[in-house]
Amino acid sequence: MDAFELAAIPKSVYQGECFVIATKHHKSIALAPAFSSRLGVGMMEYYADTDKLGTFSGTTQRKLSPIEAAKQKCLWVLERTNADFAIGSEGSFHPHPDMPFINANHEVLYFMDRRNNIEIYETSISTKIHYFSEIVSSQEELLNFAKQARFPSHGILLCPFPKHAGQKFFQEITSFEKLIQHFNEAKKLSTEGKVWVETELRAHLNPTRMKHIEQLGHQLIDRLISHCPQCKAPGWGQKKLSTGLPCKDCGSPTNAIAAEMISCSQCQHIEEKSYMPGENADPRLCPVCNP
Repeated sequence: MDAFELAAIPKSVYQGECFVIATKHHKSIALAPAFSSRLGVGMMEYYADTDKLGTFSGTTQRKLSPIEAAKQKCLWVLERTNADFAIGSEGSFHPHPDMPFINANHEVLYFMDRRNNIEIYETSISTKIHYFSEIVSSQEELLNFAKQARFPSHGILLCPFPKHAGQKFFQEITSFEKLIQHFNEAKKLSTEGKVWVETELRAHLNPTRMKHIEQLGHQLIDRLISHCPQCKAPGWGQKKLSTGLPCKDCGSPTNAIAAEMISCSQCQHIEEKSYMPGENADPRLCPVCNP
């Protein structure tokens, strides 16, 4: 990066530093370009066996929440390297909290700054997921599934059906040769001559998920270039919504969102911003008008 490029970057306390991300699945590919162009920082990977915290295939059960897991990855970096700045990423797939009939990808990016004792994280939920699963018994069915799953740009994993604890999984399949080879192996191991096949959800094998991580990276950068108006620490923008929007008819507080509380993770300074200026809540949401 030359002097002209650096001059174009918004002033950041981290300019010229190096962030280290704990990853087994090459997530720096999604994050490094934006962190370089917008923050002026480099990014290195610390290889960590993050599968110990849980796997999508279920071979290792998850015991931590996504936020806790992302933080643990940061701690690995700070405990095992000389880095002062760590990033941890964790993803999960589950029903959307507001639309339980739709599956969603929940991503977390956690940042720890040992030098300045700063910890912040950002989360994002996306319904733009690419995941398919099916039980197949023939090569024709397998190839039809592969086409639907956008193979080989998106990886595939498979295992003998029915699935059971401790069974063999064939993972990181990204070529038709390996797909057919492992399908035949799994079919031989199946008591029913059937194979469970599904889209890989690990980031390096799922470009759709990797794109979501990239977008969340920009969200974290927005926090890092925002400084608290009180103590000037980076990371301003921790948000919490508060309810109590007045009823349009009687003026009583309702459960509708009234304000957005923006705070600093360092000095705890808080500013309140009206969520819907000049608006009132629908009387149908009012516990007085509509008990």
